[in-house]
Parts: sequence; C-alpha cells; structure tokens
Amino acid sequence: MAVGCTKQEPLEQPRAAAPPPSFTGPPFLYGTVGSLTRLQGDEPLLVSNYGMVTELDGTGSADVPPHLSEWLKKKMRLLGLHSARLGTRNLTPERLLASHETTVVLVEGLIPSGAVKGSPFDVLVTAKQAQTTSLAGGRLWTTEMAIEGANPALRYSRPLADARGPIYIDPFRDAEQDSEQNLEQGPVVPRGVVLAGGVVKADRRLELVLNQPSFRRSRGIANRINERFRKGLGDRHQTAKPKSDRVIQLNIPSRFAHDVPRFLSLISHLYIQSAPYFAYEQAQRLADLLVEQPRWSDDISLGWEALGNPARPIIQSYYDRKDLDLSVRLTALRAGVRLGDARTIDHFIELSDHPDTAVRQLVAIELKHMPKSIRGSRLLRRLLNDSEHTVRLAAYRSLAEMADPIVERRVFGQRETFKCILDLVPSDKPTIFLSQVEVPRVVVFGPDTGFKSPLLASVWDNRLMLRADHPDQPVDVFFQKPGDSEPRIHQIAPAVANLVYLMAHRQTVEEPTPGLDLSFSQVAHTLHRLAAAGEIDGELELEMNPLATAIAQWRTSPPGTMRPETVGQITTSPTPLSGDTTRMSWSEGVVGTKLSGSATPQVPARLDDTRPQLGP
Repeated sequence: MAVGCTKQEPLEQPRAAAPPPSFTGPPFLYGTVGSLTRLQGDEPLLVSNYGMVTELDGTGSADVPPHLSEWLKKKMRLLGLHSARLGTRNLTPERLLASHETTVVLVEGLIPSGAVKGSPFDVLVTAKQAQTTSLAGGRLWTTEMAIEGANPALRYSRPLADARGPIYIDPFRDAEQDSEQNLEQGPVVPRGVVLAGGVVKADRRLELVLNQPSFRRSRGIANRINERFRKGLGDRHQTAKPKSDRVIQLNIPSRFAHDVPRFLSLISHLYIQSAPYFAYEQAQRLADLLVEQPRWSDDISLGWEALGNPARPIIQSYYDRKDLDLSVRLTALRAGVRLGDARTIDHFIELSDHPDTAVRQLVAIELKHMPKSIRGSRLLRRLLNDSEHTVRLAAYRSLAEMADPIVERRVFGQRETFKCILDLVPSDKPTIFLSQVEVPRVVVFGPDTGFKSPLLASVWDNRLMLRADHPDQPVDVFFQKPGDSEPRIHQIAPAVANLVYLMAHRQTVEEPTPGLDLSFSQVAHTLHRLAAAGEIDGELELEMNPLATAIAQWRTSPPGTMRPETVGQITTSPTPLSGDTTRMSWSEGVVGTKLSGSATPQVPARLDDTRPQLGP
C-alpha cells in the first residue's frame, strides 16, 4: 500500500541522436566525396608567441612588460646567452633587454592546410613596447610558435613551428608616418613581416569525416581516391587511408604539394561512382548543365578534371564551340589543359589575341599546366610583351613556375641566409615588380631598364645617393653605413638590375664582387623611392603581403569546413587581374600599384643560382 501511494517521478526520455549532416549543395554534385564527407583540418592554423627583435638602429625600447621579462630571460639563456662555452659571457639577457637596439614583439602566423614538416610560411611581427618607433632593419630571434602561444595560461602548449629572420617593412610607410600620433586611432604600431620566416615542425593532419558512419563506405571512398590520385614515386603513403568507420586520413601527393587548395577541391568534386562508362556519361551531363547554366563553370571544370582522362572526348568537343557562350569554351579548355591535353594549345594561341584582357590573362595563367610544351612556352614568352601589365605578370608567373630558362635568376643567400631573388625577364615594356608574398623577389621586365638622366637621388637622409650625368655613363653609388665616418663609392652600369644586385649582394671569398648586403626591405624601399621620384625609366608594381588582414579575419570569423556547395568561393582558378586599386596601409589589406586580386604566385622549388650578367 505504501509503495502504491508513493509519488513516482516520470522516467527521463532518451535523447534522440543528432541527425547526420545532410548535403545541401547543387544536385549535380551529389555522389561526390564532398557530398558524403566534410573536410577536417583544412583551415589555416593560427600560431603565436612573444619574441625578440635585435639589430635595430636605436628604435627599440628598454621598457619590457613585467609579465614577459622573466620568461624572456629564461628563453634567452636556453638559446645560449651568458654562456662562456658559446662565447656570450658578456651578453646577458638583462643587458639585451635594456638596449634600445632590441624590442619585444608579438609573433603570429598562419600555418596553411596540408603543410608538411619543413614548409615555410610568413610571420607577422608587432611591437609590444610603446616606446618602439620602428622595426626597420631588425631581425627576429628564433621563436617557438604554438596554438595560443602568446597566451600566458597556455604558453607551454606543444610548439608547432619556429620563426626567425630579417623583418620586411612596407615601403609605402615612412618612418615619419609610423611615429605620428593619430588623434582618432592612436599611434601607429610598428609592425613588419618575416617573409617565409616560419618553418613547420610537424605535418598537419587532413581528414575526411563521413556524414554517416560506415566501414564499407569509408573503405570505398578511400579506394576511389587512391584510384584517381595514385601514390607517386616521391610519396611515402597512399593518398587516402581509412582509419575508422567515420574518418579517412588524407596525405597530400608530392605533385600537389605547391597547390594544396586545388588538390582538396578535386577531392571534393570526385564522384564515388566508378562503373564502366560512368565518367563519359557524367562528363556529358556536366557539359549539358554548363551550356544551360554557365554560372557553375568553376565547379564543372573541377568535376571534369576529377573525372580524369575518360572525360576528355566530351571536353574536347567544346574547345571550338564558338556558337556558345565564351565561358563554356574557356571552361572546357581550362579542364583540358589541366588534364595535359596538348590539343588545347592551338585554341590558346587563337585566344591570346582576344580583345578581352581577362581572356588573355586566363591563357597566360593556364599554360603553366603544360610545362613540356614548346609551343606553350613560346606563347608565354610572346605574352611578356602584351599591352596589359596584368597579362605580362601572369605570363612571367607561369614561366617562373615552369622554370623556363628565359627567366634569368639570381638568388641572394642560401638556406638560413636566404634574402630574396632577382628575376630578369625580356620584355619591351619596362616594369619593376616587387613581391612580398611567399618568396621575396624583384622582377625586372626588360633587363636593360635604366634610370632617367641626369640622375641625382638620395635615400635615408643621404646615406644612399645615386648620381649620373648621362644615360650611357656609369652610375655612381654612394653608401654610408651607420657608424662609418666615410661613405663607400661604387660604379655600376646604368640599369636597375645592377643596382638591385649591388644592394642585395653580400661580398664573400667565393663571390668577391662588391655588394652592400642590404635587406630585401631596404632594396624595396629604395626602388619605391626612386620610382616615386620619377627616377626609374619604367613603372613600379607592388604586391603587398595580406598576412595582417588574414590574421584579423581569422580572429573575427572562425574558419569553416569546405563543402562542394561553397568551393566556388575558393576556386583554384585565379581571379583575373583588372583595374586599379586604391592604395591603403598594408595592415588593412592587400594593396598594389595597378595590381589587384592576384592569386599567390608560385615559384619553382628549384632556385637556380645562375648569376645574371650584372656588375660594373
């Protein structure tokens, strides 16, 4: 009776399992890897820490934040300071921190998706001491970087990268501007970039996570990926390896190491179905859709490329369909050339004279996928003289990535001492191109590009001066190093390339040619000043580093996952360069002189040490 009268609590209902992710993309992408999985680990990874910048010309600060002082002293002792064995007995951490030739900085960087051990990436350096006025000429000491490494509570997390090297300063920003007080925004914080200064310490893991767990499907997807993207000679592992009923591990094939986004896009657009004739029939279905809805051109091009050689007959039938929208023809040619179809060359030759600049630029961009084609190389060389600078630049990038011998290259520094590269490109359109993205470089279109005459110019309060009375006479270069009582005087042939060589070269026993051993930042700053003063007989174009903007966007908008329905936003086909851009501070975004929307240029892994015909 007592039991019967006891009030019973209602049983808690079991919680229903969360529904699996559903595919919401366009119907024609259903059945692809991207419709059945989501990619995990493809977002850039933000790493950070605090570090020390040395070799400043009195522009640093001795006012070290208390919460960093003891930690930095400990780190510096671990690096060998105040060590009799290493010969640094007199160089104590306290003395270094108290010097105005050093400053404490926040070091940040984004490790790209698919990065393998040893991969370089750019590092943003921001001064953390209010009295620091400039980071020009500074060098970042070796700094370990980790996730939330600059967070005192998480400082001992596992280091994922090291960073070190000379700091590059935007040549558009004068030292006077850096020190000015802005009444609305406060003082301008000194910052710079260590180009390729970060080095990844371990491979980044990429995984496909199935929407619905299934051992059978996990193995089937992995087998399909390995069938389409087979293990190459330089690869240690299969491209895909099923780890469980939900997870497939991805390994980037070495042939895609320099274009990971494109590889991930192809994986996302790869159809699971591999039955006989499926590829041919699906290629035709994609072609019919392209004719009806050209807006899907990026996805359809990737779908064709993912289908591989079986789709070639269909793709080829649209190469010369002049009765259809031009985008249909361009989409087919783009997919065909990436599949290595030599038939595309004839059509690219025809389109290289198209009145639309964007079409000619597309030709220059896509021909890099035919590195063994002699006719393709000839066409790119001809485009180096195109009337539009965007086409010329795209042609140079393709030739450089193909390691074409027409690009005469000089590398300043090797490995730890690497500074920048100088590329000389034959062209009848004199142009100087400066890039601080990935690999610092100076590109001279027209190796004989010289100076206006008579020439009398100075930089850095007359510490560097150039003088010439006649265009055929040598240029006198006066340079006074800080601390020296007398200037050094050199004579060079009247060409911009010779000036770059003199400034960047370091004189050694092996290479006794005189050189000033200046940093890439100083070289870029000098060229910018000369161009702004009208002293160079040609235009100057500058590609600024977007790292500061990318880090800010990473903090405000956490990266999401890549799905086929959004892949068009990150397509590997570079956006055509067109129009002028408004110049703004590089801490705000990508800027350029007559340059906008460019994809990150690729530089061949082989850096030839071939020395151009430079010198007096």
